[in-house]
Amino acid sequence: MRNQETTELVILGVLMKDAMHGYEINKFMSEYLDNVWHISTSQIYLILQRLEKNKMVTETFTFQENWPSKKTFTISAEGKNKFLEWVRRPTRHVRNIRSDFLAKLFFFNHLKLQDGFGLVEAQIDLLKDLREKVDYEWKHQESEYRKVVLGFKLGQFDACINWLKSDVGSYIRSFPGKATVMSD
Repeated sequence: MRNQETTELVILGVLMKDAMHGYEINKFMSEYLDNVWHISTSQIYLILQRLEKNKMVTETFTFQENWPSKKTFTISAEGKNKFLEWVRRPTRHVRNIRSDFLAKLFFFNHLKLQDGFGLVEAQIDLLKDLREKVDYEWKHQESEYRKVVLGFKLGQFDACINWLKSDVGSYIRSFPGKATVMSD
């Protein structure tokens, strides 16, 4: 199950451009983030209630003739700050790169945020540091099974770092206002 706070941050990201009601958020996520992030409509409404309670969003009601009033959510300044802090921070665990990091990449492009390369470089640096610790453990491991497990982790680190340098680097270069250099 995904981290509840991270799911809240993804919804805040959806609200960064425009105020929306729950159905619009669900539609946006289905259209743009379905391959990376999926949550049910009922979860969206529960998260919106929690975000409103925590002053990350505000709600307004719009009267509609012959329909129930529509509840629209707008991200607050506090919500924007929390989202921007999250989106610029590298993903701590390799297992979350497929969801969290890819969602961050989407928002960097969708919201035209600056310094996508900064995020990629920070992610590479973090993975290199984590890989170094696992490599040390692998070299000093006596259990053959544990060595196999650690070898698998090392392979994941290597694959992620190579992917970040090649595919993600190319993708970031396509962003408007992109950086021109990404270090090795």
